[in-house]
Amino acid sequence: CAGVPAAAIDPIAGGAKVAAQARAVGWPHLLIADEVDEQALRGLVDACLDPVARGLARECAERARRRVEDVLRPRFLATLEA
Repeated sequence: CAGVPAAAIDPIAGGAKVAAQARAVGWPHLLIADEVDEQALRGLVDACLDPVARGLARECAERARRRVEDVLRPRFLATLEA
């Protein structure tokens, strides 16, 4: 992972897939459609531009990679074998 922070915005009021994915890997820079306003969007972008966010992006990418390798891959292969 290049460590590029994502300003995640879930387009579904109340949150859906984008929010679930961000939460699954621990990505905090997320807005839900019904939370978006100019101030919130500026805060989200500022948070993603903070140098600390690059390291966090790498950590979240590694967490996601491990989850795919340790949990999802075995389930997928088991399904193919069934």
